Amino acid sequence: MPHNDLTPAFSEAEGALRDFLRQQPAMNSVVAKRIFLGLPRQGPSSWPAIDMFRVGGGPEDGDYPIDGVHMQFDVWGDKGDKLRCWSVAQALVSTLLSLECGTMISAGVRFLGVYGINVPYMPDPGTGQARYVVDCKVQCQAVA
Repeated sequence: MPHNDLTPAFSEAEGALRDFLRQQPAMNSVVAKRIFLGLPRQGPSSWPAIDMFRVGGGPEDGDYPIDGVHMQFDVWGDKGDKLRCWSVAQALVSTLLSLECGTMISAGVRFLGVYGINVPYMPDPGTGQARYVVDCKVQCQAVA
């Protein structure tokens, strides 16, 4: 697909992914709308919650700019609630893996794939609050 002046070169993948995940029944049943680009300062209204952010990535080779977004999703649960936190992390991974290549996740952002998923348990060292970190690469493409 050739690039033209009306098409942005790269997608706004983070916001598009957050909004898309908030609409998915599998995610909504485990975290409601508590998927954030940065947790609220006072914390969410309840746990579990997901704090997601881009940690790297960038353009990949191809006919049209593909954004290889390196994403980190911190899946937080109540202190000591490792099992529930794990189930939310698994729901997130399953949702990402179930997305088909070519799915429009928002106006102007096409999902192309996800790979390199890693899910270590990393509780908060200060509070002991449960946390799984879902680390992966998500390929997105801006479309007009």
